[in-house]
Amino acid sequence: SIPQALMMMNGRLVTEATSLERGSFLTEIAASSGSDVNKVKDIYLATLSRYPNGRELSSISKLFRSSPNKALAYQDVLWALLNSNEFIVNH
Repeated sequence: SIPQALMMMNGRLVTEATSLERGSFLTEIAASSGSDVNKVKDIYLATLSRYPNGRELSSISKLFRSSPNKALAYQDVLWALLNSNEFIVNH
C-alpha cells in the first residue's frame, strides 16, 4: 500500500536503522576491520539473511568506487535492502 511504502522509505524505523550516529549498526560495520566486500556481506546477512550474489556485489563495488564517503555508501546499501521487495515480502 502507499502508506506502507512511504513508511518504509521515510519512516522512523528505517531512519533509525540506517543511522550513522555513534554506536549504530552502520558505524560498527564501517569501523570494523575487513574489506568493503565483507562488510557488505555482513549488511546482507543482517538484512536479507543471505550473501549478495555476484551481480549485486558488482553493482555495490561501483557504488563504493564512486563514493567519497564509505559510511554513506554503507547507508545507501542498507536503505536499498530495507526497501527491496525481497525484504518487504520475506521479513
